[in-house]
Amino acid sequence: MGGKDEGPRVLLVDLDGLTRRFSAEKGRRQRLVRLAASLAEYHTVSASDRARFLKRYRHQAGLHPSGWRAEWRKLASSVAAYNRRAKARKRGKIDGYMD
Repeated sequence: MGGKDEGPRVLLVDLDGLTRRFSAEKGRRQRLVRLAASLAEYHTVSASDRARFLKRYRHQAGLHPSGWRAEWRKLASSVAAYNRRAKARKRGKIDGYMD
């Protein structure tokens, strides 16, 4: 980087123009999966409540509400995978404390 006579150098990096590479769809989907996973623990929230929410959510996101059934199926498998990963993370933490 420099000779022995040079002192430390300061470099400035402009990060102002950076954007996230995640698509809006992927971010929306991740938020929806986290919400559905947390609501699954509450027995007072029924399946019809979740279906009504999903229809309204799709409408406000600019998507046609009639696609809620297909999204419901995809969401169910994503939520199951999310919960499995969460349990594994939690189990790993507990195992670390038990050693």
